[in-house]
Amino acid sequence: MRTLYSALAAGLLTAACGPTMEIDSDFNPAIDFSRFKTWSFIETRATGPNVAQINDLMKQRIEAKIEAVLATKGFVRQQGGAAPDFYVAYHGTSQDKYDVTTQGYSYGGWGGGWGGYYGGVRTGTATTTVDQYKEGTLVIDVIDAQARAMVWRGTAKDAVRSPEEAREKVDEAIPIILEDFPPRKT
Repeated sequence: MRTLYSALAAGLLTAACGPTMEIDSDFNPAIDFSRFKTWSFIETRATGPNVAQINDLMKQRIEAKIEAVLATKGFVRQQGGAAPDFYVAYHGTSQDKYDVTTQGYSYGGWGGGWGGYYGGVRTGTATTTVDQYKEGTLVIDVIDAQARAMVWRGTAKDAVRSPEEAREKVDEAIPIILEDFPPRKT
């Protein structure tokens, strides 16, 4: 069973030690997103070896942030019995990653003559460090309520080294992920 740290880290996540979060989105260009006005959360069951359980506190944090961002875009959360125009689903993945760095130097050696070096000694030293961290991904899906089909997906990946960092990165990632929703026609 995954630890609390893994679940938090899965809530958002990673690109091997990079200084910036990797954000990506994709959508169905045949969909008229301008007809979307109301929305609601829908739970889905993501499967796979790296899908992590997101604890209730992180779920509340993710849902509150998604709701706030969608409200700024003019979307209204549908509560009660009426069907929304679209559903929002999310899940996280978490994977152990390692950053291996070797630093060293060498010196010495001498010689000359025909055919290259002869004699002499070459010596050096090297230090290798291994940094273990979580690579996490937060996935947000938009599902057309009428067609019951996914029409948009946004993801964020980043390195997460602590539960506090996971919380901060969730708050940072959601507005950036949803920046491209709804997609603009080109």
